[in-house]
Amino acid sequence: MPTAHSVDGTSIAYESLGDGEPLLLVAGQACGGQWWSPLRAHYAVNHRVITFDHRGTGASGKPVTPYTTPLFAADAVAVLDHAGITRAHVVGHSMGGRVAQWLGVTYGARVGALVLAATTPGNAHGVARDPVVNAALVKGRVDTLLPYLVSERFAKTHPDYVLNLTRALQYSAKHHRTAQHYQASEGHDAWDSLSTISNPTLILHGQFDQINRVENAALLQGQIPNAQAHYIAGGRHSFFHEFSDESARAVLAFLQDHPLPSIPVA
Repeated sequence: MPTAHSVDGTSIAYESLGDGEPLLLVAGQACGGQWWSPLRAHYAVNHRVITFDHRGTGASGKPVTPYTTPLFAADAVAVLDHAGITRAHVVGHSMGGRVAQWLGVTYGARVGALVLAATTPGNAHGVARDPVVNAALVKGRVDTLLPYLVSERFAKTHPDYVLNLTRALQYSAKHHRTAQHYQASEGHDAWDSLSTISNPTLILHGQFDQINRVENAALLQGQIPNAQAHYIAGGRHSFFHEFSDESARAVLAFLQDHPLPSIPVA
């Protein structure tokens, strides 16, 4: 697995799959690149897909220093640099969507189209989740989290998803810097800078998402110039898995409508 090094020297492990315009997939809180494993094939047909392990997860370094979403964005740019990619489309899910906001704000010249999925502008200006949901998120147990991620029908008919989620949560609790990720995500606030994003932006959100409530999609759309929104009917927080075909179609159509410029950015 290739390894980049971020601004503070932390190693960031990443993977590349497919050919075409580069597409960077940014996972959520305390998740590594493996979160995208069952989904990458949808996008690798048309794109060179880059996934990476956030610092504190997977094969990347796990320093004990504080984490922030702007620092995660710098990690992502280090991955692009190491992979020799001048500009890439970006899809960020949940906390990854918060990281992607900073990619648009601070590193807009490195970004093509921007997809912000199941995310918020931060607690200071966003619509907060219910305290019961927040408690389930902090506990990180399958039995309490699963109803907020996918529908009961999907969970019953896809035991592989439940098994992979169980293993991922158990591994995360033992080996990931989950507390530092939670603090970074909760401390995110890009509100005052969102209006500076000039990249074509798609807001993608599940209508039944209670982890990051759907009202946040409209807030982001209103704050980012010319942003579009697509809502996944019946989608919860993990709609990328439950509604993988619909979400992939929405993302790929948006990227096709906004191809990367043919002239490299200096």
